[in-house]
Amino acid sequence: MKIDGTFKANELRVGRIIIDYLREPMEISALAALITNEDGQTLAWTKAQGAWSDETRDAINKVRECMEVDINKALFGTSGTAQAKTGEGLTVGGGLGEYLQGKDDAPSI
Repeated sequence: MKIDGTFKANELRVGRIIIDYLREPMEISALAALITNEDGQTLAWTKAQGAWSDETRDAINKVRECMEVDINKALFGTSGTAQAKTGEGLTVGGGLGEYLQGKDDAPSI
């Protein structure tokens, strides 16, 4: 169906970022909302992936470094070598031991 008129979205906001360091080269995709700034209504969503600027890649790598510092602090109580300010209250998921709850053996399936 052909639509006449002007699209009313006048802002774009990234709502989700997916970063995959397991792919070579690193894969980045984003989901962005097209919104109206008058009332904040979301009119559409769009995916973005592919070629990102060096500035974006550098910023994402900085976020990764900061997250590694936070995880290192949560697991080992140290901040590692990066000079990032670490957050409080980060929890890292555990393994089978957390599910055993002090029992001698894992429950049967």
